[in-house]
Amino acid sequence: MGSFFRKISRVFLFSLITCTSLYILYALVGKYHLTFWEYKYILQYTLYLLFFLAFLTSFFLNKSKVFFLLLFLLLYLLMMEFYSSRAFSFYPFFNIFLLLFNLFFISSYKERGVFSSSGIRRISFIIIQFYFFYLLGNRTDIHNELLDLLLQVNRSIFLLSVLLFLLSLINIVKNFKSNEDYAFLFVLINIFVLFFNLQANYQLLTLVFTLLILLVFIFAILKDFYAMAYLDELTGLPGRRALREEVLKLGDYYSIAMLDIDYFKKFNDKFGHDVGDQALKMVASMIDRVKGGAKAYRYGGEEFTILFPGKSSKEAYPFLEELRESIASRPFIIRNNKRDKKKAGKNIKSGEEVRITVSIGLAEKTNKEKNPLEVIKKADQELYKAKRKGRNCVKL
Repeated sequence: MGSFFRKISRVFLFSLITCTSLYILYALVGKYHLTFWEYKYILQYTLYLLFFLAFLTSFFLNKSKVFFLLLFLLLYLLMMEFYSSRAFSFYPFFNIFLLLFNLFFISSYKERGVFSSSGIRRISFIIIQFYFFYLLGNRTDIHNELLDLLLQVNRSIFLLSVLLFLLSLINIVKNFKSNEDYAFLFVLINIFVLFFNLQANYQLLTLVFTLLILLVFIFAILKDFYAMAYLDELTGLPGRRALREEVLKLGDYYSIAMLDIDYFKKFNDKFGHDVGDQALKMVASMIDRVKGGAKAYRYGGEEFTILFPGKSSKEAYPFLEELRESIASRPFIIRNNKRDKKKAGKNIKSGEEVRITVSIGLAEKTNKEKNPLEVIKKADQELYKAKRKGRNCVKL
């Protein structure tokens, strides 16, 4: 329940800040639209360059949902240009409906590749929509009839748009955790703010609207790429690659600790690997909060590395001892599923409390251990001494 309220509070805060910022920005665009319009072509060329970069990054990082939304936005932008060149003013409410309609379906998709059979169907669905509008643009008589029809069902389109907005919000928020989710929420809020600026300069606002979305998605993709390269997927701690780069920045005065969860293989054998993953995440969250200016990393398996820049081993020891005690005193509640129970082959009771302990080895830079790799090796040796001593202790 606590995690649910934290998620909702993050969504609310992000939405409030984004909505306020966009409303102010669109108000400025509306006020100084002549100045903005002078740079229309620069803005358009910038958009096409950003589209190219966003398509490349989303494709190579297998962000198919982002790719489909970008494809829709590109075609939408081209559609607006097509209508403008023919004095073809599209009904503003229907523009909002079209944006929400596609956002709802794309946010519902699962990642199944861009050019897979599923991806081709989704691309075809987007292209068919705009092919229909293209044909419509060449039939002025049908277009006029359509506009008359849209004016008659104005209220229905508005209600459908509200429904799609709420459904899209639920789709995005229910698994709200990645940078991509923040980007999709930004698109939804952007559409919401755009709705209140329909009456004037819609074409210019569409360019600004698209530019902002592209910048946010490129930023989100790059952050996800960084997370893939440097962060451990399970625990969220920086991984070994990040550790290798960080130790190069250490000065001449530091200490390094190696931490290992006691009897973790037996724990996995008894409770199953999914429960073991839960235990790893709990321990990692506590390691991440260690004091003393420490930086924590997942070294591999159930082993973690903690750096103490600017501290000797004696100075770092109290912080590690406090960490060890807090882990040992915190009960871990077993929450197993049927697969864990079947795999473990034990009579495991969900809700059972177990205690997890850790062993820690600590070393500092000396004349003998002159570089970080040697200090890590020394800390590893101290870790094995802690295990031989009986575990659940810090050895230096």
